[in-house]
Amino acid sequence: MFRVKGVLHKGLMLALTFLVGCRTLSDVAALPVFLPIILVSLPFLPVGLTARLLEDRNGITSAQFMPDGDGFLVTYRDGACQHIYCVAKDGAFSTALTQGRRFDFEPVYSPDGKQILFSSAVGGHTRLKGNIKLFLMNADGSDLRQLTEGPSQDVCARFSPNGKQVVFASSRDKHQADLFLINADGTGKNQLTSGKDNDASPALLSDGRNVLFQRGRWYGHYSPIAASAWHDFDLYRVSVDGEEPQRLTRECLYEASDLEIAPASGRGLLNRRLFSLDNPEVFTECHPKGSKYTLMNENGHNLRDFSQPRFSPDGGYIVFTMWHDTDSGDDACGLHLVDIETGEAREIARMEGEILDPRFSPNGKEIVFLASRDRYADRPKYELRVVGVDGSELRIIEFEVNSNNQ
Repeated sequence: MFRVKGVLHKGLMLALTFLVGCRTLSDVAALPVFLPIILVSLPFLPVGLTARLLEDRNGITSAQFMPDGDGFLVTYRDGACQHIYCVAKDGAFSTALTQGRRFDFEPVYSPDGKQILFSSAVGGHTRLKGNIKLFLMNADGSDLRQLTEGPSQDVCARFSPNGKQVVFASSRDKHQADLFLINADGTGKNQLTSGKDNDASPALLSDGRNVLFQRGRWYGHYSPIAASAWHDFDLYRVSVDGEEPQRLTRECLYEASDLEIAPASGRGLLNRRLFSLDNPEVFTECHPKGSKYTLMNENGHNLRDFSQPRFSPDGGYIVFTMWHDTDSGDDACGLHLVDIETGEAREIARMEGEILDPRFSPNGKEIVFLASRDRYADRPKYELRVVGVDGSELRIIEFEVNSNNQ
């Protein structure tokens, strides 16, 4: 049964991929080919796909190294609530940093590692419901304080390089978001963008004067069965002085991609395209060497799906995930590392299942990630795993947490 479900899910996702891009009459003419796949797959679909879209799963949901590299900062979901924990590097113990009826997510350390900034829906709502505010606390969970007020959803928060300011996206209608800048003590809130477009993924550059972000300009759907969402994303830059945002790319990406900044090397990364922070208008494609990393179409575009790219601390390497076919017909996800200068790439881990959110250790010698053995489960469970950048010492970090929902 699980083998059948896997095949049907892959067939369904292929059909959905086509339908999402269905925009012409010739595309519509091909619908009869794909509709039977969807209809056959529907009995196996609703709970699993809906659960994934709503992130309706318990257990660990994100992980990153602590600044000293001796443990992990994780978010862990228990029913309607999600809290932030510190976990020992060997998993021997965990410490809850937040508690109560709240849903905490997107934690980030301050540049000096002494504070943690995060978004939270007090009351236990998910990010899809209710008011979401920014909170700040010390790295040990003490001195918790709320930074933002009012009826809004405040997300995608990042510190400025000097740790004195925070840039974030805020939505007043749970739909369209603008960018704001606020002092780390909660004072001096300043709106940077406005209008009908959707602005997200802001990053304040080291000069303290400019913010890079992604802007979606069209809210709609590409096919009759695709949910409405923001599309046509490009990279923009805006000054904290309130000047009109400047459009830097004309890619019109279907959806927002990971925007990565590496101050140590002066580089940025968007959708596998590298750029200099001094001249973000000029992009170069990140091309790992090797046939398994290349599948070119007639337009000269690489169709290999590189996902979740992250810079190493020194900005010289990128870790990313990539899907592979296997002899058994099941999906396998690989974790890969590429040298930016030479293009030399290697696979450092692979599993039949899913790999999420890989992140480097502070010294750049290890990578932490989440892994699930069955991506098609109704509520997949994820494990915390660590591997050396040379592919050695792959291990599972097992730990326990106490419920902190009250």
